Amino acid sequence: MNVRRFFGVTLIAVGVLVAVTTGGCALVFGLSALLSEPSDLGLLPIILVLGVVPCIVGVVITWLGVRLVRSAGATTDPITPPD
Repeated sequence: MNVRRFFGVTLIAVGVLVAVTTGGCALVFGLSALLSEPSDLGLLPIILVLGVVPCIVGVVITWLGVRLVRSAGATTDPITPPD
């Protein structure tokens, strides 16, 4: 395992954790605000900023990690000769 692949897998793990936790939290609080009284709809912009934006950042981090892992698999390791 080379450094690129290790760093890519680390980015994927961190990105998935960020996306799932912030996205899930935003979903729960968003549905709670939508299903409660109309006066709670003022919370939706706060939920979007504090929940959806970090979720998008987590998805982008995951995408960058996947690209890094794929590019690491396309190159050959200089220590082992190609088949």
